[in-house]
This record gives sequence, C-alpha cells and structure tokens, in this order.
Amino acid sequence: MWVKFESGEPERWGRAKQMVVRVGETCYRLRIAAISPDGIGARITFKEVTDPDIAALLRGGEVIASTTDLPALPEGEFYSYKLTGCKVVSTNGEELGLLSEVYPFGHHDVWVISSGTGEILIPAVKQFVESVNLTARLITVKGERSFWDGS
Repeated sequence: MWVKFESGEPERWGRAKQMVVRVGETCYRLRIAAISPDGIGARITFKEVTDPDIAALLRGGEVIASTTDLPALPEGEFYSYKLTGCKVVSTNGEELGLLSEVYPFGHHDVWVISSGTGEILIPAVKQFVESVNLTARLITVKGERSFWDGS
C-alpha cells in the first residue's frame, strides 16, 4: 500500500516496526514487513495485509506510528506533534499566540499561530524562525506582530 507522509522525509520512517491505521472509528495495529521510499510517501508492506480485499478496507485511512518508533531528527528539525501547543513570541518579546497546526508544504512547513484575535501563518524556515525551545515550549520568530498579521 502507498502512504503519503505529512511529517518529514519518508526515509526516516524506515525504523518503525509497526503502525496503526485508523479507518473511521476503527484502528488496526499492523506490523511492517517492508518500507520503500517513493516520492513524498512510501510503499509499505504490512505482514497482516495479505490480499487486495484487506488493502481496500484500509484505503483512505490515517497511518499513525508510535513516537517510540520515530528516529531522532537532525539538530534544528522537530516533529510537528512536539511543536503543537508551544507559545510563539516575536524577537521583541511580543506574544503572538500558540502554534495550533502545522501544514506540510513541499520544501518547508507553514505554522498556524492561533490567538484571540485570529490566526497568523508563518513559514517554518530559518529566515523567520529565531529559535525553538521544546523544554520551555517556546518558539521565537523574527518580526513583530504587524509583520505577520498585516496590522
């Protein structure tokens, strides 16, 4: 079955031993037989998926890996789930809101920063991101609020 990865490069998932496929309200824990990177996704063979009828049942499902199966990332890279909920401030200390969502776009992600006044979209690139401190749950971005929200 072919799977599109929305978090990071498919090669990073090669260490995973199993994944959960959620179809509607039902979850299936499946053991991985093989992963072959293929563009922005990968072809995954699950040991329990032995015929096309079983594969068809999983079509359109959400594939989830355990965080314990995720490989360490290079310095300066982060898994999306670890960033969600971090407070985002500008370099002058102005609070912009909380990182509420990460959109994967080609070469870089776009972060959605939510506050009581709406949402701000920030490209997750070095030109705009000053620092990420996961321990403090704090992300510092370059530029003032007016730069990001057009006010």
